[in-house]
Amino acid sequence: MHCLSLRLAEQYLVNAAARSFLPPPEHASRLTNNSYLHVALVTDNILAAAVVVSSMLTSCDDAENIVFHIITDKKTYTLMHTWFALHSVFPAILEVRGLHQFNSPPDEDVVIMDTVEELHQSSYTYRYYRGVAEEYRRLSALKPSTFSLVNYLRIHLPELERVIFLDDDVVVQRDLTSLWHLDLHGLVMGAVSSQECNHGLCIGKTFNDYMNVSNPLISSSSLDLQRTQCAWLEGMNIFDLRAWRKNNITRTYQRWLKLNHESGFTLWPMGSLPPALLAFRGQVLPIDLSWLLSGLGWQMPDH
Repeated sequence: MHCLSLRLAEQYLVNAAARSFLPPPEHASRLTNNSYLHVALVTDNILAAAVVVSSMLTSCDDAENIVFHIITDKKTYTLMHTWFALHSVFPAILEVRGLHQFNSPPDEDVVIMDTVEELHQSSYTYRYYRGVAEEYRRLSALKPSTFSLVNYLRIHLPELERVIFLDDDVVVQRDLTSLWHLDLHGLVMGAVSSQECNHGLCIGKTFNDYMNVSNPLISSSSLDLQRTQCAWLEGMNIFDLRAWRKNNITRTYQRWLKLNHESGFTLWPMGSLPPALLAFRGQVLPIDLSWLLSGLGWQMPDH
């Protein structure tokens, strides 16, 4: 990965094609045209992004209808741009945006920076968290993904009406058009649940696996969470961004981030998914299990 970064940096300097516009100016209007199928990735991993994009193009029936939005951090932006400038996705189009390039209204900038500021403060506090009883929990959370800014920026998605969000460890194996047109019945998100429909059992993790459901800050709220409630799976989700904004999802997410920090991380070990489970509470439409095979690559499927 280090050598790849060096080679891409060199290409950006010596190869004019590596600095070409993404997308070409004549196709830029498609970035905000809601009649196209929009896919968002938030990642700083160039090869992972390349796999997601190429697998989706291979699996789709109409590549010309697809618009990719790749959001990354400042240090990766030039390298990510170079890769996709030199590896065309045409007839689909693709944009790469660094966090530093967001030209949002002032109030939107404040919302984004609130997330950044809270993450920085929480990271500093958690890395130096002390307590013998909590040592294992502290060490288990000290992995790059826990503190990576891009994992938290997924709560800030493009100003569109609808978007399919994909994690950067996803390999697309089927056309996603029917998912794009899925009726969410006024809810914010469609996601595969970890509940086995026939038996009412969780095939994945429960809310209690992610957070301390018995903590008064959670149990005394109006969420009415159950320990054994099945968590939905992230990695491949469809979002109605109009409903997202209407239900103030981003601010709710930030509020839970702050509460966990202020409580000394007693609500959950630091991570980006638990506050999402709380922020989207009551706004998730379970979709068919066949849409997402979770854990492939690190756990064997049953069949």
